[in-house]
Amino acid sequence: MKPEVGFRERCLRGGFALLALVVPLLVGYDVYFQLRVSMLDFDFDADSGLVYAVSMGSYADVAGLQPDDVILSVAGVPFSDWFDHELFSPAKENYMMTVVRDGQQSVIELPNIPMAKANPFSLGSAVVAALIFWGVGGLLLLRRFQQREVRLLFLLSQAFAILLLFPLAHPVPLILPVWAMALSIGSLYVAAPLLLHYYLTFPVRLGTPQQRRRWLGVLYGLVLVSIVLSLSGRGLLLRLSQVYVILEIVAAILVLLYVYARRATPDGRRRLRLIVFGNVAAALSGVLFYMLPLMTNASYRMPEWLLALFLIAAPLSYLYAIVQHNLFGIDRLLNRTLVYVLLSLGLLILYLGPFLLISHYLPGDLLAQVMISAGLTLFVGLTFDWSRTRVQQLVDRLFYGGWYDYPGVVETVSDALARSLDWAHLTDVLTRQVPALMQ
Repeated sequence: MKPEVGFRERCLRGGFALLALVVPLLVGYDVYFQLRVSMLDFDFDADSGLVYAVSMGSYADVAGLQPDDVILSVAGVPFSDWFDHELFSPAKENYMMTVVRDGQQSVIELPNIPMAKANPFSLGSAVVAALIFWGVGGLLLLRRFQQREVRLLFLLSQAFAILLLFPLAHPVPLILPVWAMALSIGSLYVAAPLLLHYYLTFPVRLGTPQQRRRWLGVLYGLVLVSIVLSLSGRGLLLRLSQVYVILEIVAAILVLLYVYARRATPDGRRRLRLIVFGNVAAALSGVLFYMLPLMTNASYRMPEWLLALFLIAAPLSYLYAIVQHNLFGIDRLLNRTLVYVLLSLGLLILYLGPFLLISHYLPGDLLAQVMISAGLTLFVGLTFDWSRTRVQQLVDRLFYGGWYDYPGVVETVSDALARSLDWAHLTDVLTRQVPALMQ
């Protein structure tokens, strides 16, 4: 009989359920926004209208725009004013731009391009990264809601998802609502103390409950001050808020190192190694190939869409730790989910290949489509159990290093115990053979 859920826990579950809807709603909004709002597919200065670079094969290149051109106006509106106000309005016609090149003015017609069409890689990679952060946190919360560290990890993953979504989905110069950028900045200031809070409580809780409440209260209180300073302050105040975030991240890393070296159990160290490896892999690529070139004004840096794919390593390292070391006891759910995902992909490929061939070589041949569909369905029905068994073995080998054949284990152990005629043989079976089989 399940214990009755109290009012406080029902409210807590309801609050987390509402929070779980935030990231999908923001993802949906951003996709809608980029489908609705137009974009210029070349690099330029928003104030002066100077064209920095035009990608080969882009719409601007086809229209005849070149680097070092200066855009004076769009449809008679000065370029800086048009960019600040008119670009957010859905355009129904192409853009008529007055351009200066080598002292000569000319008019260039650029097509009206939805941002999602001109920016597919950045939008797609940002959506994938945000949904993976959201999904990892949501899956853990769904399976182990009672554990405080799981709820904390969920909040941390949602903060990172919101932090990454808008900056990565929008190329420079950022064309997005002010509230969206403010939300991303606020998520950064919230994610830093959540990260420190997480490492203070997992895998080892440091300090007494009273000490944690006292210091964490101060920590989160200063976060509110930092957010206000970052959104409204300039100069010294803004830099102070940024330094505070950096200090929190450094403190989280130092706590992690201390826990690993002095307080964690061997199993906790194995988990932390996997998590640290994923975090380092995610951060190192961004620092070396994006942040440093950006700070040194290098001619090439990693594109934002590729940076988003590298950042996925952080949440995936938590999943890998779960799979390999049963971090929160949900590896069976992941195991079964992966089996049926692979089976579904296999069926999709099995059906898709023949139909693509028919559509290419025999377009409109309904009889061939019906015959192939019937044959494939019969083949799938006859081989489904065999395929599922083989996929299950493959996934078990990936998860556990081998196939856990429990009937075979029971039979082997029973036979070994039945042949044990003395104490030495029985001891060998129980201390060596059975642990080896279970491993």
